[in-house]
Amino acid sequence: MKFGWLIYITGIIAIGIAIGFLTSISEFAAISLMFLLFVWFFLFPFIATKKAVKKARIPLEELINSPEQIEIVKVFKKATEMSGGNFIAGDDGNGTASFTTPVITLFFISFEFPDGARKNFSVDVNQYNCIAENETGTLTYKKHKNDLMFIDFQSQS
Repeated sequence: MKFGWLIYITGIIAIGIAIGFLTSISEFAAISLMFLLFVWFFLFPFIATKKAVKKARIPLEELINSPEQIEIVKVFKKATEMSGGNFIAGDDGNGTASFTTPVITLFFISFEFPDGARKNFSVDVNQYNCIAENETGTLTYKKHKNDLMFIDFQSQS
C-alpha cells in the first residue's frame, strides 16, 4: 500500500483525540468514534490488502492467457541460484535446539534469439537437465509485457 504509513499516523492522531474527548462527550459519540476507529484500523487494511492481492493476480492470468510464441533459438547459458541452508541455533528452554533452513534451487536458461536478443527463462530441474548449452532448437514460450513463461524446447540435433 503506497500511503499505509499516512493512514496509521492519522489513526494514531484520531486515537489521541478520542481519548481527549471521551471524558467530555456523550456515550453515543464515544461509541461512534470507537466504531470509526475499528473500521479504520481493522477493516480498511483488510479490504486494501484484498484489493492488492487481486491486482497482483491479474498479470499472471494475462501471462497464462497470452498466445504461445515459437522461435528458433540457441541455448546461450544455463545457471542456477541457491538460497537457504542457513544453520540457526537457539534455546527452546529444554536444551539447545537448532535447525537448518531448506535449500531452494532455482534453474534458469538464457536463450539467444535470431535478432541477437537474449532472454532468461525460469525452468524446472528436468527441463534444465535435458537442455545443453550451445544447443539449437525450437522454443515455445508465452510473453506478456516483460514477463516470460517457458513452455517447451525441442532440440534440432
